[in-house]
Amino acid sequence: MKVIKNVEAKLTLKMFSETIREDAELVMSLDDQILVANVDVTFSPDGITFSSPALLNIEAKNLDLSGIDADHINVYYDNPETGEWELMNSYDVIVKVDEGYVKIMDAELPHFSRYAFAWSR
Repeated sequence: MKVIKNVEAKLTLKMFSETIREDAELVMSLDDQILVANVDVTFSPDGITFSSPALLNIEAKNLDLSGIDADHINVYYDNPETGEWELMNSYDVIVKVDEGYVKIMDAELPHFSRYAFAWSR
């Protein structure tokens, strides 16, 4: 049996000047209970769109990646209209399965909503 340590996740969001056309208090909330074995993050207020994408960076350690296909780890958007998770573009994804490490660089977010980095077993 594999012992799971506390998962550590570091998330940063890069936004560029004048990408939001309105004043808003921006909030990021992390939920590790909704999606089992994934990191789920919500940016609000929901629905704010950007003139150029915001860039999300995620670095997570101490993940149980046993049985994971490293080629299928990425950032997904929870589309409430379709009920599907949609793949988002990202610059690079680094996965070290044996170390339980995932780093996603510059995932492009066109708007605030619910996103997750996820994989399938």
